[in-house]
Amino acid sequence: MKLLHRCAVLVLAAAVAGCAGEPTSSTRTPVAPRKGATVSVQVSCPGVVWVGNYGYCSATGRDQYGAVTSTFATSWNSSNPPSISSFGGGQIYAYAPGGAWIGAWVDGVYGSTFVNVAYTAVLTSVAVTPSSANVYKGGTTQLTAKAYDQYGYQMSASFTWGTSNSSVATVSSTGLVSGVNLGSATITASSLGKSGSSSITVVNPPLSASLSGPQYVSLHTSSQYTASASGGTGPYTYEWRSRQGSASFWGSWSGWFSTGSSNYTFASINSCGLDRDQLEVRVTDSLGATANSTFTFYITNPC
Repeated sequence: MKLLHRCAVLVLAAAVAGCAGEPTSSTRTPVAPRKGATVSVQVSCPGVVWVGNYGYCSATGRDQYGAVTSTFATSWNSSNPPSISSFGGGQIYAYAPGGAWIGAWVDGVYGSTFVNVAYTAVLTSVAVTPSSANVYKGGTTQLTAKAYDQYGYQMSASFTWGTSNSSVATVSSTGLVSGVNLGSATITASSLGKSGSSSITVVNPPLSASLSGPQYVSLHTSSQYTASASGGTGPYTYEWRSRQGSASFWGSWSGWFSTGSSNYTFASINSCGLDRDQLEVRVTDSLGATANSTFTFYITNPC
């Protein structure tokens, strides 16, 4: 019995010693996960393709672990075929500027990337704005020129400006038009053999009138006032009227009358209690347009 007991103890100790050499679950080397289904597609294309040239794209499917699942695309498409068309096998062709999203399906999953289209711009047309305008004689107006390429896109360009009739209108190197005399002229902007134009008509500015003369007048003293007119269409006629007043009131206007000229001599104020006076001139041009102006002056020594 003692011998059997000793053997059992030895067998148990050997078993424990053998188990002590086994690695535990926490120290085992992890096993790489198996590849899963395609969950994303990476499309690779040239970033830029020039008009009239081909490019080539590739598509790669990846699973949830980032591992490659397939490099075979079942179909391709373009978001903007007039600019870039996409063909089977990942081939693309650039027709016109713009660009497009090129996409592919791998295992039923879609991915895409954007491709730009580059081209050599050729100046094709020049436009001047506004295309027509009225300019006052003695006044100015600003014109703007823009250049466009063969696809209708605006492009950078420098312009040479000219006028068909410098006696009517002139133009600066920046497109600023000046009205010289009544009439019409064509203003042109040119660049690399292309040009655009604007029809300019020089007209008189609106009729305006102003008055000048002494602002302070002594009691019993007469003073002369002068009307000036500009714009409209001469010759001009002048009509006058006046009213007197004090610091607290104005009297009534007199009736309109003509002096036959642009000058008016105001008769002296002789009444006490009046310390200011107001003149008004009405100018009429040959076409019937009118303009008014008023002028107030004061009596320096009212009684």
